[in-house]
Amino acid sequence: SAIAPEKDVDGFHPMNVGRMVLGWPTYLPATPMGILLLLQRSGIEVLYAPYVLSVEQHVKDYGDRYDLVFISRPGAFDRNINLIRKYCRKAKVIFHTVDLHFLRLGREADFLKSNELKRTAEEMKKRELAYISAADVSTVVSAEELSVVRLHLPNANVKLLPFSRTIRGTKSFFSERKNISFVGGYKHAPNIDAVKYFVKDVMPLLRKQLPGVRFYAIGSNVPAEIQALASEDVVITGFVEDLDSLQDKMRVSVAPLRHGAGIKGKIGAAMAAGLPVVATSLATEGMSLTDGENILVADGAEALAETLARIYQDESLWNRISKNGLSFAENAWGSESAWKILAAILSDIGIQVKRSAYPLSLYSPPPSPARDQLQQLLPIGSARSRQEYMDIMQNQGLQRIVRIEKRLLAHTNSEAFTVDGFCVPCGKKVSFLVDMQCGAQRHKNGWTPNWRERLECPRCRMNNRQRLVATLMRQALSDNQGQKVYLMEAVTPIYNWAAATFKQHTIIGSEYLGHEYPGGSIVKGIRHEDVENLSFANESLDLIVSNDVFEHVPDPSKAFAECARVLKPGGVMLATMPFHSGNDVSVVRAKLHDGKLEHILPPAFHGNPLSADGSLVFTDFGWDVLTTMKDAGFSKVTVDIYVSAELGHLGGGQLVFRSINNE
Repeated sequence: SAIAPEKDVDGFHPMNVGRMVLGWPTYLPATPMGILLLLQRSGIEVLYAPYVLSVEQHVKDYGDRYDLVFISRPGAFDRNINLIRKYCRKAKVIFHTVDLHFLRLGREADFLKSNELKRTAEEMKKRELAYISAADVSTVVSAEELSVVRLHLPNANVKLLPFSRTIRGTKSFFSERKNISFVGGYKHAPNIDAVKYFVKDVMPLLRKQLPGVRFYAIGSNVPAEIQALASEDVVITGFVEDLDSLQDKMRVSVAPLRHGAGIKGKIGAAMAAGLPVVATSLATEGMSLTDGENILVADGAEALAETLARIYQDESLWNRISKNGLSFAENAWGSESAWKILAAILSDIGIQVKRSAYPLSLYSPPPSPARDQLQQLLPIGSARSRQEYMDIMQNQGLQRIVRIEKRLLAHTNSEAFTVDGFCVPCGKKVSFLVDMQCGAQRHKNGWTPNWRERLECPRCRMNNRQRLVATLMRQALSDNQGQKVYLMEAVTPIYNWAAATFKQHTIIGSEYLGHEYPGGSIVKGIRHEDVENLSFANESLDLIVSNDVFEHVPDPSKAFAECARVLKPGGVMLATMPFHSGNDVSVVRAKLHDGKLEHILPPAFHGNPLSADGSLVFTDFGWDVLTTMKDAGFSKVTVDIYVSAELGHLGGGQLVFRSINNE
């Protein structure tokens, strides 16, 4: 097993992933929880908080069971090596440098003529060489780096361990491709320089030789200086979910690096996909590639432009470089090569490994689900009675969500934290905010948030239930055109999102502005509707969306009847409302008699975007609301229960009332 802190699983940090990962079941999501489940189902023990809170805690108790510890990068080695040597007494230690940090920093210092960076590189050199000496065996990724280390440490046990990857190839031919791509994250300084250099110095030459060609700069964490380079023929994509599909549309990949170290994943990924690469000599350093055979090498702006133009227009050259690149990648980085290299390294330090009968398979992240696939959110169950609801609440998926919630709360010492997930309305991965707002409860063991009203997206500002309704709206409207949709709100994030998103549909929103206004009137730019007396014609709407409105209506049965009246046959109403699942009968908190308000219970108010005083709650709904809706004219009414850790729908099951009109 290998001990190494990594990114969170379910919001907390796994401390140990070990042995070998084979393949990736298509039914498991490419999420932290999906990774955890895959490892566990493969028979691999996974250690994560709150069960294991630190490497030190774990190795104190179980260090003697380890035969091998694999540590990547200098920072992780520095933090953990003393603990490993103290408590994992029989374990051999492999230090994987990933790339020689001091070499990369030194080249960057020379390139930028920075004395400060030069000093940083020298300090890193002392540390990195000391770590290499302290390990039982150290590994570098390129032949060039192996030579550098052996020059400084001729007696150190250092081995070459290049990266390994699945060699997927491609079915996309030369004639089906166009444009040029660069792949690299912008937290890495050499990538920033490479893109700026290519746009400033190479693109002006390419525009003359390849009129209309576009340069795609693909990568995450785009800084302003890179975004500013965007133009008609320079496309700054940012992070791309499905890189393989985009790369299969490109004709050439370029790696115009001018400083850096290590072997380049951007080159390996392109070659493994059959995409020919044009690169600088520094970019190909230590990779044992041959110019003109499996890659094209060019230094300087003019040479890069000329070489790119040549392979871009020469189909026979393109096919040869593509084919030879794939062959090289399989022999150098494929599964057989990876096995032989790693087995030899382990054997050298006295760890014998045996080849199993199973076929070799390198781990590679699965393609991220397409955005429309992510949005196909289905309920874990649909209840038409209290008993059906109770049965659904025993669902394993729901119980998993409950465990996630408990772990999140056990792992936080503050009254605010974030949960990573995918926001469907934004179409982005975000960190949802959970805090004490909207009725969170403190208790002696900590606090419990109002999951339903929190998990707020920092971009669209929608909370858990609002994002859920937005997802269901998108699913309901995606396969249709020209639908007429009514939302019982008009000044909220979800209404603004719907109006901007569904241009092919008619989106109508309203607020209740007072009894003195006739239905359908516009007051200061906002449409007024009284849901007990809607102004819409009979059977005129396809979809009605109500987010926590009916509890504020004096006579909800009349409002339900109005909604049934204005929906077309087969039309749907999606409604959320605070629901008391333990009550068979709804509780009336207040009434209106001849325009006079009567409080039956102490008044309760919920937030209102148009009033600081909030909106009075008239009804606490129980199970009889389903009968009330059916009596109002709906042919089918269900309580749909949704959960999804990936989409940030925690909270023990989020409820949406789905009412269908005369289906």
